[in-house]
Amino acid sequence: MKINSITIVGGGSSAWCSAAALIKFCPNLQITVIESDTVPTVGVGESTIQYFNTFIKLLGIEDKDWMKYCNATYKGAIKFTDFNKGHHYYAPFKALQNNHEFNKKTEDWSIISAIDKSITSNLFAKYIWNGSYLLDQNKLVTADKTLDFSLEDNTSYNLDATKFGEYLKETYCKPRGVNHIIDTITSINKDDNGFITDLNGKYHADLFIDCTGFNSLLLENMGSKFNKYDELFNDRAVVFNSILYEDKNSEMEMYTNTIAKDYGWVWNIPLWNRISNGYVYSSKFTTDEQALSYLKDHVTQIRGKERADSQTPFYVDIKNGRREKAWVKNVVGIGLSYGFIEPLGSTGLLLTQRGIIKFVTQLNSRNFDYNSFDIENFNTASADLIDSLKDFYLIHFITTTREDTAYWKHIKYNVVPTSESFKKIQQRLAYTINEIPVYNPIDLFHWQFFGMGYNSYNIDMFKNMVEDGNIVSYGKNRALEFNQAFMRLESYTSQLPSLFEYLQQHIYGQV
Repeated sequence: MKINSITIVGGGSSAWCSAAALIKFCPNLQITVIESDTVPTVGVGESTIQYFNTFIKLLGIEDKDWMKYCNATYKGAIKFTDFNKGHHYYAPFKALQNNHEFNKKTEDWSIISAIDKSITSNLFAKYIWNGSYLLDQNKLVTADKTLDFSLEDNTSYNLDATKFGEYLKETYCKPRGVNHIIDTITSINKDDNGFITDLNGKYHADLFIDCTGFNSLLLENMGSKFNKYDELFNDRAVVFNSILYEDKNSEMEMYTNTIAKDYGWVWNIPLWNRISNGYVYSSKFTTDEQALSYLKDHVTQIRGKERADSQTPFYVDIKNGRREKAWVKNVVGIGLSYGFIEPLGSTGLLLTQRGIIKFVTQLNSRNFDYNSFDIENFNTASADLIDSLKDFYLIHFITTTREDTAYWKHIKYNVVPTSESFKKIQQRLAYTINEIPVYNPIDLFHWQFFGMGYNSYNIDMFKNMVEDGNIVSYGKNRALEFNQAFMRLESYTSQLPSLFEYLQQHIYGQV
């Protein structure tokens, strides 16, 4: 079927990201967005990962143009706190290749952390990459050779996702010719073959994109069944969304902090004008009232009772899972309408943006025509992406040593990833407890696995540490070198601008 017109239903960031990508890469198509004024969007502050950078570069948007509009800040990592109780580690935005240099570093790490017990797994990021020294001190520079750091390559963003959608709508999409209609869809009409012909009897298009969030208005109508991810059982969040800063220099952190709690976890997302805190939890293990109490206690502990008491909480339902198909006949689901993974991994906008870029790439490669093969190709790619991400972030839970509550006991002993992509990783991970010497069998998950205390051990390494005094001496020397580098780089980093100071100078101006 040849496509000349596309109508997007929905009005949040998913809809306007889709419209922006379409008007950029399919400028000859007629693009319409139908947005309801009776369906609210929920903005809790959005933490992104690096595909967001790719997306805005594809659109040709500069940081100085959009960040101020969206109260955005830079983010250098996700910090995971208390997933092993009393322990934290970072997953920085640094791509590390499985090559000889990296393999040697991880092998050395495994040796020195076994020999010197003061070098714990929370230091893995600093051992591997000097740019990690920016994180604890909330420092930021454009580029630094000593730290092997680049703003462009090693950061993503925290932002107000609702405002980002508004920015795209007003400054990018509408000026380029996207047609914007305010209306609520009340009827969906189809032809004899099940293709949608029009909405409300008057909105016609060759293809429709569903950006209606969890309601999944169009995909549900097309019979695409929702499959729940039972392993991800955190199904609610209570949010304090407007905590004001008292000291931006110290409170504006260079990372999104995810803090494991008794029955879930808390996020900390620092925007320019406010801080968002939310408690993500399972209704099977705690109640809304208890979760609110836990969040209030957490905010009181780190920010004081006055700021905790000033907040008006709101609750968000979390619907973990995906539709059976993202593309059915002439309907494509993008964002929450297709699927969602609980927010631990900051994948909300990722799934939206990768979905729409995959779609516009496919449209262009097929000269704006499509058939059943193209549909299944899109569906396979979409399912593989979200299923893989589901298991990737599930690993952050199941590698825990915690069993202090029924919630953590259930995770530790009952939750198992199931995707085909994880099975391949698991097969490689098995070699870490095998007698076969291998290099870095878990490179795809190195920040998470090494951060949680796993290492590239093999039996030869144990044998050498027992029998060979040279390897023990080698490990002690490497540990000494690391401790010396640690002191030097901590001192060096302390002289750099804070995240707040950097944003003030380069994005927001003096305030």
